[in-house]
Amino acid sequence: MLNAAPVQLFAMGFYLPVIRDVPRKDVEISLRFWIDELCKSLNVGCSPVRFYEDQAEMKQAMNDGTINFVVAPAMGLVTHFRPEELVDGVSGYKPESDDLLLVVRSAAAIHSPVDLVGKRIILLDSDELSNVYLATLLMKLGLKPDIAQLATISYERISSKQVYQLFFDKADAALIYRNGYETALELNPQIGKRLQVLESYTFKTHSPYSAFFSSRVPAENRELIIKAALKMGTTARGRQVLQLYHSSEMDRTSTNFLIPYRNLLNEYNTLRKKQRARKI
Repeated sequence: MLNAAPVQLFAMGFYLPVIRDVPRKDVEISLRFWIDELCKSLNVGCSPVRFYEDQAEMKQAMNDGTINFVVAPAMGLVTHFRPEELVDGVSGYKPESDDLLLVVRSAAAIHSPVDLVGKRIILLDSDELSNVYLATLLMKLGLKPDIAQLATISYERISSKQVYQLFFDKADAALIYRNGYETALELNPQIGKRLQVLESYTFKTHSPYSAFFSSRVPAENRELIIKAALKMGTTARGRQVLQLYHSSEMDRTSTNFLIPYRNLLNEYNTLRKKQRARKI
């Protein structure tokens, strides 16, 4: 009888749309080399990082033990994972919050989500938070959650392109992450004269993505990896990975980070049930 393969201490699953402005090949190479470096320094076994473009597939990989650590958008994590399935992990630290903003053309006469009806809206492609948050805003005002029935929707892969679609009158409104908007504003101050942030309709978040261990990973194993990952900025390969995240260092991440997202998802589901009940 053959011996079972040894259990790997660290097996990362990475959701590729997390990194939007860096070539996929750069992400894959940097992460693979860093994980190899990390595991050799600890003298432990680690599986090669696995990349996913489907969060349901990544969830299945966690269930069957193929991976035990996930890097993914926070909204996707609360949609696909129960609270008890994840425990604390590590993520790239950013000193500033990366809130989700409702940005409009000043000339479009949009003062609240009600005014989005009949407008041109541009969202980030494959961004669950934008879709759930916008639908929730609409339902709270008594509108249907399917924005495609109320407005013209288009999608962009990165925030800077959303900003310029608004600036050049190709769209009327967009949900844009604060860092992307402010970066574009620094490059072109004229943006601030044509566009307006409706701060009252901001989803507050420090970062739209996060990284956590499976709760099935023993605490001592998690701590070994976390302590090593917190030293990422001390190596050339580690600093290269941090640059992908636009981060200066790694930070321990509590699952409490996901609470606002779970609250939003619960609110969305409650409003959907109420709307369906009214149709019966």
